[in-house]
Amino acid sequence: MRKLFYGALILSLLFPRIVFGVDTTGMRREIAAVLSQQPQASFAVAFRDLSTGVSFFINEHASFHAASTMKTPVLIEAFKLISEHKLSLQEPILIHLDFMSIADSSRYILDSTSDSEREMYGLAGQRLPLRLLLYKMITESSNLATNLVIERIGAKNVMETMREMGAREIQVLRGVEDNKAFEKGMNNTTTAYDLMLLFDKLALGKAVDAASCAAMIAILKDQHFKESIGGKLPADVQVASKSGWITGVCHDSGIVFLPDGRKYVLVLLSKGVTEEGMAHDLLATVSRIIYDHVVGPGPGGPVKGADVPGYRRGWGPDLSAAIPTINKMYRAFAEKNHYPGMVYGVVAGGELVYSNAVGWSDVARKIAAGVGSDFRIASMSKSFTTVAILQLRDAGKLKLDDPASLYIPELKGQHGPASDAPEITIRNLLTHSAGFPEDNPWGDRQLEATDEQLMELVRQGIAFSNSPGMYYEYSNLGFTLLGHIVGKVSGLPYQKYITEYVLKPLGMTHTYWEYTEVPADKLAHGYRWLNGEWVEQPMLHDGAYGAMGGMITTMEDFSRYTAWQLAAWPSRSGGDESVLGRSSRREMQQPWMFNNLNSGFSYNGKDVCPVVSMYAYGIRWTKDCKGRTMVGHTGGLPGFGSNWMILPDYGVGVICFANLTYAGTASINMQVLDTVITLARLKQREAPVTAILAQRQKELAALLPDWKGAKESGIFAVNFWQDYFVDSLRKEVGALYARVGKIVRTGEMHAENGLRGWFLLEGERGNIEVRFTLTPERSPKIQEFRIRLASGR
Repeated sequence: MRKLFYGALILSLLFPRIVFGVDTTGMRREIAAVLSQQPQASFAVAFRDLSTGVSFFINEHASFHAASTMKTPVLIEAFKLISEHKLSLQEPILIHLDFMSIADSSRYILDSTSDSEREMYGLAGQRLPLRLLLYKMITESSNLATNLVIERIGAKNVMETMREMGAREIQVLRGVEDNKAFEKGMNNTTTAYDLMLLFDKLALGKAVDAASCAAMIAILKDQHFKESIGGKLPADVQVASKSGWITGVCHDSGIVFLPDGRKYVLVLLSKGVTEEGMAHDLLATVSRIIYDHVVGPGPGGPVKGADVPGYRRGWGPDLSAAIPTINKMYRAFAEKNHYPGMVYGVVAGGELVYSNAVGWSDVARKIAAGVGSDFRIASMSKSFTTVAILQLRDAGKLKLDDPASLYIPELKGQHGPASDAPEITIRNLLTHSAGFPEDNPWGDRQLEATDEQLMELVRQGIAFSNSPGMYYEYSNLGFTLLGHIVGKVSGLPYQKYITEYVLKPLGMTHTYWEYTEVPADKLAHGYRWLNGEWVEQPMLHDGAYGAMGGMITTMEDFSRYTAWQLAAWPSRSGGDESVLGRSSRREMQQPWMFNNLNSGFSYNGKDVCPVVSMYAYGIRWTKDCKGRTMVGHTGGLPGFGSNWMILPDYGVGVICFANLTYAGTASINMQVLDTVITLARLKQREAPVTAILAQRQKELAALLPDWKGAKESGIFAVNFWQDYFVDSLRKEVGALYARVGKIVRTGEMHAENGLRGWFLLEGERGNIEVRFTLTPERSPKIQEFRIRLASGR
């Protein structure tokens, strides 16, 4: 099989167009963005709308190992023989475990441990009706049932029927687990196009006869493995499908039945995604993109902002399609975890575009939680402390690598038991690397302590778990000391400084430190779930430890802070830089100290997506298996739990407050962000195209394909003609031009950064991808160049 790297595949825009209301241009672009997450992998897509006749293809004739998708042709052949009265659904089939290899006619034995259905292995020597074998072959993907059926009907007959149906590329040579045949390359193979033809005929009742097709579709609808095509579709959408998975190969193929009676055929093939869960997620996302384009606006389609109560259509991306789903997610999560009340919100385009709430802020008085309820947000306060420190740093009043003892003399000489331990710096305190021991939940109970009690603790000597600068270890004490430094340097109490220099400028007018100052009907009370009921927890007064977790705020107020943090991206000129400059906000969001690698993390509870976590400045930084960066922070105190999380590259964030002790809201926020990206079809922000990139693109394109005058053009760096040779370049580019035909258009430049990017040369029969990198010289020149076929054909 020819290797089809996705790096070329994603750019195969063979003049797509909008046909019969389906935006195939947009569909192709969105699918390309999803599949580009696995550049080493190969993919194929075949789609046909049975209502309009519109088709859509990517690498539809590329050959893939068929895995269990070959069971559909076997099913069709069995029903063909039944319709011809050569076979009966009631025919008893002897169950045995040994089969003949097509490689050398030797026998091999199927092993139940490598089969998704194992019950039949205990029935060896008995007979089961053919109808049951066919059902298990499809619904449970039973390898044993498959081999028994193939042994009865003959692989040669399957092949003949496929050719009669017009499927000229699919190969069904043998049963499953024939390792000797596998080693000799004698494998069942398929193409997306051929599988599409089979399901097309099944859907139209023409694969055999109408009754047989209806019976086969009923079996296919009962298939247990619906993670791919059906994985992210609405519950009222039915799928009749057959999937397939072996190491590094993940496929799905079938018919999608919409509630309004329309239906379409979809085939998704992949090779080279080694993690099964990741492969299913990619294919499910592609399936959802196609569904959204087929359904379009209107009943059953993506919900528009005006149709979602409470949704504000702002300047950012339209997230309204995700709102009904995330409402269900948050509400189910709150109910499952016995939250008395919960408020959640979505931020995009510089504002809170949606917020909702469930339950009570005050259980005894039956006051409903809402966007105006004031919740204690605990450690979400820590990033405000960071903002204050960076404000003072940017004003030249302190340095991050200053010893903390410059501002707290009582710390002088305190750096742990080892003689080689350095002094604690402000940066150590910001990144939880001061060597202090993890102090949850001790620190949570210190909130009311006075400054004098804090300093007495320091004077008595702090116990260290590590030397400073070595490891991450979460320290509430460390951020409390930062709050003390803010007070010492600014001359104002910490809380007053934050209120005057952060909260008020951001418009956070309903944010407090002392709970007794909050209007009684707005204050959220905190609870524990004990013995099947909510038990109210006493509120803690404000004190010296407020810098680590004392803030009380509303969803409306905190959304302003979240939007302000999002607005730090991308780097740009002009605009409002008040409160704290964008570069300093981006700095506080950067990873500094490694925290954790969660190799078993899952968004949906079954597909693993490892995440790595690091600590920034008062903010957690996380990157998942899909390459998505999330920053934010959790908060937890007796009676409360909260989380805020943003995706800087997507321009969206979510916030969740709950009034239950240590409510774990980070997990639901991560799941919601993953869902928002999928349902709202968000794409990562592209870097702006700089003037020099656009200039070099124009100059480079003018030299192709013959490179005439290239050496004299002055656009190439000094290294270029030592690393590349004009005769070889001319030959390479000429061959590509011969493949794609006349170039009809030079595509737009796509920037990866200010000095690197790519563009397409769009030809009559395909596209060519051109990539180049510029030098760091004052007048940047081309130092590196790559060109390749982008069509994947």
